Amino acid sequence: MKKSNANTQTVGRYPSNSLYNWQTFNRKKLEVRRNIMLSIIEDQITLYDMFWALNDFINFNNEDKDNTFKVEEKLNGLSKLFIVGMIYITDHQDHLFEVMHNTIHETRTLSKTIKERAEIIEKLLRMEVLNLLK
Repeated sequence: MKKSNANTQTVGRYPSNSLYNWQTFNRKKLEVRRNIMLSIIEDQITLYDMFWALNDFINFNNEDKDNTFKVEEKLNGLSKLFIVGMIYITDHQDHLFEVMHNTIHETRTLSKTIKERAEIIEKLLRMEVLNLLK
């Protein structure tokens, strides 16, 4: 019997390995995916917080607060989550990016570690993916 390629199998209309199907993942597969996603999200939170502090510094005594660190605009680790999660629909990517970015910003002032903030965002991402299926 020929072993089928996991990338060609589908559940519903999405590939079986897609984050759209995370509820069908076995425990090990979900754990591996979560660890990858958490690592990416933690890196993005660290960069966001660093750029936030840096922008505060470069805007010292600047009432308009319009100076930005230009490299910040080029770094977007969150887009890697769409590759890992096999999320290819642009509208879904835009929505998920906005939700994740807003949550990174909103959790910045909470007394949470970067790991705890990443866990909040990762869980929210999986819940939002389910909402997109409705």
